[in-house]
Amino acid sequence: MPSYIPRRVKRAKQQIAVRLYEDQLAMLDSYGRFIDDSRDYIISRHLSWCSRKTENSHGASSNAFCAR
Repeated sequence: MPSYIPRRVKRAKQQIAVRLYEDQLAMLDSYGRFIDDSRDYIISRHLSWCSRKTENSHGASSNAFCAR
């Protein structure tokens, strides 16, 4: 089964801290093992995807991720 998130292209990064519920962290780790990639890659790809969805649904860029 192909994954929805493509392989990583290396870029410069800055570190942030987030708090997740244990079930969300378990799902994140499980998916990371499935696609053989890291938490930060999965989160950054998801944010990019949400940002594109928001731009497409509002016609212009929005600061809210995955807003409907």
